[in-house]
Amino acid sequence: MGCCSTLIYLVSRVYFLVITLIFYVVNQFKTKQVVSGTSDDLLMISATEAVKRIARRELTSQALVRSYIHRIEQVNDVINAVVVRLFDEATRKAAEIDREIGEMDNERLEEHIRSKPLLGVPFTVKDALEVDEQIVTCGVYNDRNNRCTQTAEVIKR
Repeated sequence: MGCCSTLIYLVSRVYFLVITLIFYVVNQFKTKQVVSGTSDDLLMISATEAVKRIARRELTSQALVRSYIHRIEQVNDVINAVVVRLFDEATRKAAEIDREIGEMDNERLEEHIRSKPLLGVPFTVKDALEVDEQIVTCGVYNDRNNRCTQTAEVIKR
């Protein structure tokens, strides 16, 4: 058994070395794309800072969402990070949150933020997490039309 496992090990090492070299050579002839930096200061603040500004009513969730959407549109063709674009839904939810915040007094807003610490901050999730009626592929091409029937608990929270 020792000889067989050694042979398998050596063959796999050679195989992966050859594949690595092929990809290296192929990529030498490809034009490299670079993602430009951003001048939007909202993209450079932390989620914690965003929540603080939203709670102090210095920033709206809609403004933050617009900045994120604009940046995604700028770079997604290069980095291919966003599979399903839910921009309209994100904008609608941001407007709802801004309306709710506008109707709350400071004390109620503080309580609300304690129960929802990322209130108003947009976020993305991998398409490996279930979100009701959205596509979940887990990176499997054949599942590209697979729609969820429920939302994962981690997303609900």
